[in-house]
Amino acid sequence: MSTVVIINTNSPLGLATIRSACRQGLDVVSLSVKGHAEHIGRLPYTNPELDGRVRYVYADEADLQDPAAVVERSGLLDGLATVELLVTLNATEDVFEKWDLVLVEELFRRQVLTARSAVVVGRSSDKTIYTTNGALERYVERVAQKLSAGGVYVGNLVQLGAMAGDEDYVAESITGELLRNDFRVAKVDSVAALLSYLVFYLLPGLMLGYAVDAKRYLGGSKSKSD
Repeated sequence: MSTVVIINTNSPLGLATIRSACRQGLDVVSLSVKGHAEHIGRLPYTNPELDGRVRYVYADEADLQDPAAVVERSGLLDGLATVELLVTLNATEDVFEKWDLVLVEELFRRQVLTARSAVVVGRSSDKTIYTTNGALERYVERVAQKLSAGGVYVGNLVQLGAMAGDEDYVAESITGELLRNDFRVAKVDSVAALLSYLVFYLLPGLMLGYAVDAKRYLGGSKSKSD
């Protein structure tokens, strides 16, 4: 069973993304900030069926500007040699602005993110101002270029801010982008590879779950670039 690391989970969208990932058969490592866990702290009580599926780790607020300290002190990578699937939900406010993206860069620097990895960047809510969004977009594009050069697939969903009541829709879009990684092919040299190529580039994220189910049913295997 694959594991997805989700950064900045302390929001209604963070909870919805964890639930969506678990519905897709993924285990979850949830990273949030100590002292700012009022939402994520409720999940074991509201969704007891996820017990054993979610590992909760926490970053000290004092470490947010030092991504190496976050990695070492939070236990984020315990039991993980690499991270194949990662979601970060940027808070775009105050001290939390961009710390998650800097952490993603640190994981890439450590070669924890590899050419087999997929990273989806989202936004934890729609409560941001235009100038902040513009700065965030530019930073995400810079990070995406760096990761893409190393073969990492990056899905940029920061424009898809979750308003109250929309969290499940946005979460499904996010996990859909993760599932897109299942259809990356190194080269199109067969009918199966062609179908995967078409799914990867053309199928909307919300429909990828059905494509993954069909692939599993038919016994298809991944063929990704190394």
